[in-house]
Amino acid sequence: MKIFLTGASGYIGSQLVSSWLDDKNIEKIIALDVSKPRFLWKTDHPKVHFIQKNLADIDLEKELEAFLPVDVVVHAAYFIRTPYFKKDRQYQEHSNFQGAENAFDFAFKNEVKKLVHFSTVAVYGAHARNERESPFVEDAETSEDTIAYGHDKKLIEKKLSEIFERHHPRTEAICLRVGSVSGPFLQNVVKKTGLLSFMKGLLPFLPITNEKSARQYVHEDDVVSAVNFWLTHQTEPKVIPLNLASSGFFTFGEIAKIFKKKAFKIPHSIAKIFFFLTWHLSLGKIPTPPGVINSYSYPIIVDGTKITKFGFVYKYNSTDALLAAKGKFAN
Repeated sequence: MKIFLTGASGYIGSQLVSSWLDDKNIEKIIALDVSKPRFLWKTDHPKVHFIQKNLADIDLEKELEAFLPVDVVVHAAYFIRTPYFKKDRQYQEHSNFQGAENAFDFAFKNEVKKLVHFSTVAVYGAHARNERESPFVEDAETSEDTIAYGHDKKLIEKKLSEIFERHHPRTEAICLRVGSVSGPFLQNVVKKTGLLSFMKGLLPFLPITNEKSARQYVHEDDVVSAVNFWLTHQTEPKVIPLNLASSGFFTFGEIAKIFKKKAFKIPHSIAKIFFFLTWHLSLGKIPTPPGVINSYSYPIIVDGTKITKFGFVYKYNSTDALLAAKGKFAN
């Protein structure tokens, strides 16, 4: 089996490459990223062909010609952090949208057996109407339009379906809508730099803007296992969206207790001003871009059981993911 992986040097990409190095069923890993890997694998490994380029700016047909036919494409590349300056945002949009289109076009033109695309539960939208007790299922409307991450991923999912319909390939296209990923590798090695990490690390308290505020996690090992599950599982040639999130969730009050922080209630309007000021005063270094106050305040809880009907089994729950005491990299 020959696999083309984008985002190979990232948090999940590195773990995927690592999981494939000793797999006798995998002949070649064509690993692409704008950066060299920092963790778990090296570019001189005999099984790996590393391409250090932006996916949006290359001709994949020429770049991968020597490795055809490719069996699997895993598209994990994504510039996730919202830039402060307009020109950087334009570069982000070009990289993410054109990069995804290039990966999808290559996969479907060459009729690879499988495509696994990394999306996010954020596509459902962080809205005041969301209820923790009414989790989103895969056929729910994807309605995020204020937060760049969820909005862009929503549009990329739409592009995936459009390109699939254009080519009508014999490809099984799995769109994984992944929840908040955590685990020991993230917390102990990568060191997460997202909004919640900023709140729990810098502030002496955890602001709570809404009693319904909650987070649902999925363990990093389960994310890797889900991708590897689809490498061998047979389904039909179509686009299949699947939520990937473990059972259970945490209220922000519970998260505050876990990290030994005081929970401090603050009106949503005041928090919105605080987010606005920290975003502009830090020139975007503090991850509080426009709209993200909604993802902080309103829950996006999903039903992650559809994937289990295909035979996948979660090894860890949301608690295991957040506490990061169990897993491949726990020690």
